[in-house]
Amino acid sequence: MNNLLALLMALLLAACSSADSSDTAQRPAASNALPKRVVCLAPSAAELLFALDAGGLVVGTAEHSDEPAEVRSLPCVGSYARPDLERVLVLRPNLCIAVQDGTPPQTLARLGELSIPVALMATGNLEELLGSMLVVGRAVGRQAKAEALVKGLRERMEAVRVRAAQAQRRPRVLFQVSGPHIMAAGPQSLLGQLVALAGGDSAAPAEPAYPQLSAEQVLAMAPEVVVAFDMLGQDQGMAGWPADPRIPAVRQRRLYTVDPALFARPGPRLAEALEALARIIHPEIFGAYRP
Repeated sequence: MNNLLALLMALLLAACSSADSSDTAQRPAASNALPKRVVCLAPSAAELLFALDAGGLVVGTAEHSDEPAEVRSLPCVGSYARPDLERVLVLRPNLCIAVQDGTPPQTLARLGELSIPVALMATGNLEELLGSMLVVGRAVGRQAKAEALVKGLRERMEAVRVRAAQAQRRPRVLFQVSGPHIMAAGPQSLLGQLVALAGGDSAAPAEPAYPQLSAEQVLAMAPEVVVAFDMLGQDQGMAGWPADPRIPAVRQRRLYTVDPALFARPGPRLAEALEALARIIHPEIFGAYRP
């Protein structure tokens, strides 16, 4: 469980860091030839490659890659935050898919020294993420597939936004990303953007992107809906949550846990995550949320 939590926090902190990055993440891999052997240095990258019908190119992926099922039998090249470069090189890739400000800089530098092209995914916000999908699609020769995927995601997300706008009010939502000490997603984070599209207002402060909160701060924020990662299906996301009936979400029993793999891996299931969040925030419009 500790390893999985560390992975999730690395993903979220990478998303936070890339929000302030330059547009270098949008550069395609520096190679004219289409790759035949691709190593994915993050679970989200592997999901994306398979969503682009390029799964047959993937020869290795990062720890905790489990979606789709086909990736589970692929060689592991280490964790998201600490890829094992020796394992990567054994697989003889001619393209690596990395995450900007998530994959260690020393790993990216070494791959560059070895002339192994790298396509970077940026996850600081929705537009960066969708743009990165197009970059990766071009890098693996699946540009049309990537354009169709992004178009479909935009349409599904816009449909959620339009329906959510019909709500009579926008509840205050606190999205907790770790416990027992409460770290939450702020409104400028990727998760905060999903909350807004789903018809909620982030209860957390605007800065930093993922603030750590005390019980007193949570009480003052008075969130009406609380969403937390369900660690290993054991509702551990709620560990340490202040069970204070003065908090509207506690009093109204609007405490929800969600699958961290769906929300902490920015990728092709983005619209699915948003739709689940919309059911949590506005069940009167979208229907009841069922994990």
